[in-house]
Amino acid sequence: MKPGFYAVVGNSDYIRLNKRRIPIWELLDEHPTGWLRSLTSRPTVMPDRQPMIWDCGAFGYRNLDIPQIRGRFVTAHFCIYHYARLSKPGDAIVAPDCLLIGSQIDQRRKFNWEQAIQFIKLAVSQLPEQVPMAAVHGLTLAERIQRASELYEIGYRAIGIGGLAAARDFNSSLIAIAATIEAIRQIDTNVHFHVFGLCSPRYAKAFHQLGVSFDGSTYAKEAFIARNFLMNQAGRLVRYPAARTDTKAIAPRCCCRACNILRQYQIDPRYYGKSRQHDVGRLAHNLNQLLLAHSHATSTLAASGLFQLQC
Repeated sequence: MKPGFYAVVGNSDYIRLNKRRIPIWELLDEHPTGWLRSLTSRPTVMPDRQPMIWDCGAFGYRNLDIPQIRGRFVTAHFCIYHYARLSKPGDAIVAPDCLLIGSQIDQRRKFNWEQAIQFIKLAVSQLPEQVPMAAVHGLTLAERIQRASELYEIGYRAIGIGGLAAARDFNSSLIAIAATIEAIRQIDTNVHFHVFGLCSPRYAKAFHQLGVSFDGSTYAKEAFIARNFLMNQAGRLVRYPAARTDTKAIAPRCCCRACNILRQYQIDPRYYGKSRQHDVGRLAHNLNQLLLAHSHATSTLAASGLFQLQC
């Protein structure tokens, strides 16, 4: 696996132009390192020949004590079956797990451990050219480090760090991530780490220095739910509320590839209305701006020397 940002592929990541479905990656100025797709989603198009992470979709069933996707129980066998259909050699495939939330924490811990053991056995025997990954969860830093060590001992050489997407404290989250990584790298420097659900520019700067991969979909939530039009300003994302189609936009005019192409079809991502075209266009635009902010953050890092984490 390569370090860097993996954008999330969702159900609605295309736009219809001239009766053709145009996926958002055709509207990007530059591409992310790769893409992540959850088994909870059903995208109609997929990136071709690009690095992929296939995720079990734990965030989608986070409130269920017994994990299910579309009425089917999520198990190691369930995931392997779908990964065999969908993935290609070199792709990362993630073991089924549960977030440690709710009232059944011990039950969730047991599920995570049992499925991780079964999953790597199945992956090695049935999908030997894919990269099995399991996620570290824990309520304390000590538990996270212990979990990572246990996953390494049973054979995982790609380890995900999950359960931090809802965290609001940047410093404490980053310390937990860095300490978990360092504990394993003291044993084996070749283990790959991936961080789930954190992709802001300042996280990107830190993750670049740590040499890990990471993913996130906040740019999509900003487009569809918050209806915000993002603009990169020197590595910082500024939010402008999208305007109704019958009002005047306050967001500045943008010349990214998405906005330039869509403007030819009278689609302006700075607006929203009855058509989803504006929202999908805003998603592509927002991803362009996030990638620009990532580039600025990492280039600033290179210019200023090594990033130092103060633990």
